[in-house]
Amino acid sequence: MIAVILLGRIFPSWRCSLFIPNFDPMKNLFLLLLIGHFTSFTLMSQNEFNQVDENGLKQGAWKKYHRGDSVVKYEGSFIDDKAVGLFTHNYSNGAVRVKIVHGPGLVSRAVNYWPDGSVMGKGKYVREQKDSTWLYFDQFSTKIAEEYYIEGKKYGNWKVYYPSGTLMEERIFENDMENGLFKQYYENGKLYREATFVNGGQEGKVTFYHENGQIDAQGMYHKDVKEGLWKTFDDKGELMMERMYVKGLPTDSDRDIILEDSNNYYKKDRFTIEDVHGEDNLEIPDKKEEKRAKKSRE
Repeated sequence: MIAVILLGRIFPSWRCSLFIPNFDPMKNLFLLLLIGHFTSFTLMSQNEFNQVDENGLKQGAWKKYHRGDSVVKYEGSFIDDKAVGLFTHNYSNGAVRVKIVHGPGLVSRAVNYWPDGSVMGKGKYVREQKDSTWLYFDQFSTKIAEEYYIEGKKYGNWKVYYPSGTLMEERIFENDMENGLFKQYYENGKLYREATFVNGGQEGKVTFYHENGQIDAQGMYHKDVKEGLWKTFDDKGELMMERMYVKGLPTDSDRDIILEDSNNYYKKDRFTIEDVHGEDNLEIPDKKEEKRAKKSRE
């Protein structure tokens, strides 16, 4: 029908004959062939992307758009339902979010971008799971974190950095669980906190330090909660307070509880690469807001 309208505009003298039931077929053979050509071209253009074969496997070029928009969400190619070559994922404003190259075998390499085009993070996947070293950067290209994975599980020494580039914290993972020494630092490099993790929870002695190196607080953890006697000191080393804890609760509950996590030196923003098949992270609502909204509706 589109071809008919176009031809009517190109050849106005033919416009009426198209709708005459007894027009000469030979006289209009060229016209019929031309209509068929336009029709085939239109169908081919519509079916250029997002094809599946008779077995339901994705084949060839694929392109998806953000909901209710003309902005491409991702595009790439498939062979027998497996991604091959370069895939590009975009933010809802059209800026590139992720570029991932699916190489031969089971290895893919990804680079994630901030909306301004600077690199947010990079690493590789094996069998669609994070593997080996992953690095993360702020929008000024300063490294802010490094992680290590084996087939999607956390391993090795993980580090987080201040925007200045100095080390903020380091922790050790084994088989996806935090195990080993955990350290946090002031931005000047002095030790702020030292603890030990066993199977994901703090266990044993934990020490906090003043910025001048003097002990700030010290005590024991058991199964990730305070247990036993805790002591706090001023920055000159003088004892300020002693307090007993049982299963994380102070025995003198009428007094103020010391909250060591109130110190902002080791608070951090974590930037991790979303899975390339995940949602646009500009569109993901805040989870706390979701929960509050849900409660208000109940």
